Amino acid sequence: MQTNFEFLKKDWELLAKIGEMAEYTLYKDPNTSIMKIRQFGEELVKIMFKVEHISDSQKNMASDRLLALKKYELIPEDIEKILTTLRKKGNKAVHGIYGDEETAETLLSMAVKVAAWFQEVYGSDLSFTSEEIIYQKPKNIDYQEAYESLVKRSEEMNQQLEEWIPKTPSLRSREERRQLIYQKKRIEFTEAETREIIDHQLKEAGWEVNTHSFNYKSHKTLPQKGKNMAIAEWPCKKEDGKQGYADYALFCGEVLYGILETKRMGTDIAGALQRDSRMYAKGFQRMEGVSLCEGAPFGEYKAPFLFSSNGRAYNKDLPEKSGIWFLDSRREENLPKTLRGFYSPRDLQELFRKEEEKANETLKQESIDYLLSKNGLGLRYYQVEAIQAVEEALISGKEKALLTMATGTGKTMTALGLIYRLLKTKKYKRILFVVDRSALGIQAGETFKNVKIEQQMTLKQIYDIKELSDKHSEDDTKVHVATVQGLIKRILYNTEEEKKPSVGQYDCIIVDEAHRGYILDKDMSEEESYFHDEKDFQSKYRAVLEYFVADKIALTATPAAHTYHIFGEPVYEYSYSQAVLDGYLVDAEPHYKIVTKLSSDGIHYAKGAEIKLFDEETQKVEVEEVLEDELNFDIEQFNTNVITENFNRAVCSTLVEEISPEGPEKTLFYAVTDEHADMLVRILREEYEKQGLYSMNHDMIEKITGSVKDVGKLIKKYKNENYPTIAVTVDLLTTGVDIPKISNLVFLRKVKSRILYHQMLGRATRRCDEIGKECYRVFDAAENYQDLKDFSDMKPVVVNPSLSINDILEQWFEVKEEEVRDWAVQQVIAKLQRKKKRIEDLGEEIFQRNAQNFRGESMNNIESYIQYLKEISQEKQREVFQKEEAFLVYLDTIPAKKKKKVISEHEDEVLEMYQEFGDWKRPEDYLEGFRKYIQENQEKIQALKILKESPKGFRKKDLKELIMILNAEGYKEAIPGGNVKK
Repeated sequence: MQTNFEFLKKDWELLAKIGEMAEYTLYKDPNTSIMKIRQFGEELVKIMFKVEHISDSQKNMASDRLLALKKYELIPEDIEKILTTLRKKGNKAVHGIYGDEETAETLLSMAVKVAAWFQEVYGSDLSFTSEEIIYQKPKNIDYQEAYESLVKRSEEMNQQLEEWIPKTPSLRSREERRQLIYQKKRIEFTEAETREIIDHQLKEAGWEVNTHSFNYKSHKTLPQKGKNMAIAEWPCKKEDGKQGYADYALFCGEVLYGILETKRMGTDIAGALQRDSRMYAKGFQRMEGVSLCEGAPFGEYKAPFLFSSNGRAYNKDLPEKSGIWFLDSRREENLPKTLRGFYSPRDLQELFRKEEEKANETLKQESIDYLLSKNGLGLRYYQVEAIQAVEEALISGKEKALLTMATGTGKTMTALGLIYRLLKTKKYKRILFVVDRSALGIQAGETFKNVKIEQQMTLKQIYDIKELSDKHSEDDTKVHVATVQGLIKRILYNTEEEKKPSVGQYDCIIVDEAHRGYILDKDMSEEESYFHDEKDFQSKYRAVLEYFVADKIALTATPAAHTYHIFGEPVYEYSYSQAVLDGYLVDAEPHYKIVTKLSSDGIHYAKGAEIKLFDEETQKVEVEEVLEDELNFDIEQFNTNVITENFNRAVCSTLVEEISPEGPEKTLFYAVTDEHADMLVRILREEYEKQGLYSMNHDMIEKITGSVKDVGKLIKKYKNENYPTIAVTVDLLTTGVDIPKISNLVFLRKVKSRILYHQMLGRATRRCDEIGKECYRVFDAAENYQDLKDFSDMKPVVVNPSLSINDILEQWFEVKEEEVRDWAVQQVIAKLQRKKKRIEDLGEEIFQRNAQNFRGESMNNIESYIQYLKEISQEKQREVFQKEEAFLVYLDTIPAKKKKKVISEHEDEVLEMYQEFGDWKRPEDYLEGFRKYIQENQEKIQALKILKESPKGFRKKDLKELIMILNAEGYKEAIPGGNVKK
């Protein structure tokens, strides 16, 4: 007979033979047929690994390989579903007598579909299209002799596969394959195939299910005590009175909790929910021993929860034809919603027991005394208002609530108070607290463990809390702290060894630092943009949050555009300005703008001039021949494309007259690059020595960047000791560092991101009564204030995340190996592959010498070194990569051929340094503008009107309102007389 796998024989004879064996045993031995189908899928994946040059190991499980293909985006969703189904069903066949003819044939038809896809993407015939292949049911005849011949031949070929290397010239290029993978039309599954996929999804959610054997119509299967069963084809009466069958009835023990209707892919499942699921829930036929939920029927419905699905993952562009559609039938006003997975049996039981209205009423009546009490949380007024605003939003039915609170105003304590109230009133059963860094998770865990809330007890003493090290919640868990990265791994890249959380595991998610998800204002390398981009991270970040059927509460000081997109508009805002007015943060003096001749006019080279160039690759200075055209630089290019020491020296020589290096105030300089930071440290030391007013100590001025040895110790020293008083950084101290003594900020770099600029300013906003800090000063030599002062009109510059090999290894070595090992090894090897050309450009002699120096033994070339890393067994990877760390970091830092920087020797001088009073350059202009504004608005502004007409009725709230209005107009409360220096 003509096999269904005939089209594979030219390129992939082994796969064709295995497929034929599955056909030959379909009727005589379905169990063996299913095992052969499983083998077919596994061998196909192994061939993909060979063709794509993905490092493999004999110890890799089939699930590991599928996970790798998914990570590398080499298989679309429908192919992944088929291969997963073939593997899961095949495993059952291998480990027991499993499978009937119907199951085996369904899996066989799915194997033909994946084979056709594989041939189109990886085969040598570029005219082949998978749509031409239509599965034909094999004939039921005796294939014993042919089967035995195939077994012998396939065993020989399987041995050859281990040594086989694909001849890629006859195949499509990798880029062509990737385009084809994601341009192809989705595979259309039959209803039987869809059932197999849904069986797997239900089992993954914790249901006992088998559409063929747990089937009332064919086996009279009934629910059992102590089991959670999804029983296929349960009898129900149709609306016309005829006999019908619900695709699945969901039972917890002997109690009916749900009806699930399935349709083939491409079918409108929203309609199926409205039509079929409702019909079968009404016409459910109750057999002996079967119970309904308490209170049933709910109107006409005997099941409280209704579902419909076609097996396809949710697609926002095709909402009616994807996802799992769900309806809580207990209330008429309930609307259908889409789920990203099936509820587990525990989820449905908890959802049924949840008393939403009672919880809302309890929350409304809950006292706030312990929030304000010094024996309790002792929160400030705005923290309580923030909690109440979130509660009001949730009680009104909102599913998302965003809180924006300025840095340093106590977001974690606010979250603690909110969590306690939501759990105490039973508004939620289990809360997921999401952070984006382990350090933040540990910090939150410490707060939950140590801060007393009520009756001298902490959250940890009152409720069961799972911390970062705990991957799963228990029935009695009330709070679970987790990182975004850990959730992405457990949900999007789940393995068999780790149980995937169900969609209803948490009914509330609180996201800390919700603006994160990108690296702000950094120069990105080609390698880093290849691995991570803003779209990739945000899609995964959002996918994880939307996976759970839970209300979302987000906290941030600096919301980004995507923060609003995900969480909506804030329900409560406590701004920096308000915190200053309340005395919880300190205000800034009007920013000092430093204008030099070069920053004002730019740097210009006329046509015909000679210029000096610094070659970063050779570290040499060269003199360029006469210019063929003009060359011009503006302030944004200073210290990046043009090295201009005279500009930096002019600025520093002015600042040494303003800033004391002796303390107790601390000063933070923001530089462009690490090399620029070195220059600034040198110039500052020289200028202070030249000034001669201070007895200089070498420790007074330090560079604090990632390149500094023991940088963590240096940061602690900067924070806790007298010296250094002046720190020069690039990105390291821009966020997340709490040093209240910082009183001066100096910008010698252009900042492109509104969020980063806000966070940079946030380093100096904290109160420090110890040194009598009343305000902080900003010295801006790069025109940032002028560019970014209108925050409401600025959009964040969202750029690609940046990870070096050092960052990757550090993350791996700091956490448990299994959490990040695969990711880290793949990232490191992929980075080396991308850098291979620049490493080869060094020459093999230099490579071998450096390998000897860093490793203690030589290595021929980068190709052999990459191969060596690929072949390390999983058990030894951590040990070997720790040994190789120094060499890997060195290879990662080998720069691409860099542009030569112009060295400017143009003389420079500070023309003026003045404070920027909004739109007024001089204090007298500011005062005149203020006088005029008051005169023109005393009848328009209510607070001014009260002050003029009834001074005794002027209250504190009126004063706050007036100050806020004046601030918005640029008239700030505390502004010194200002000074201008020339």
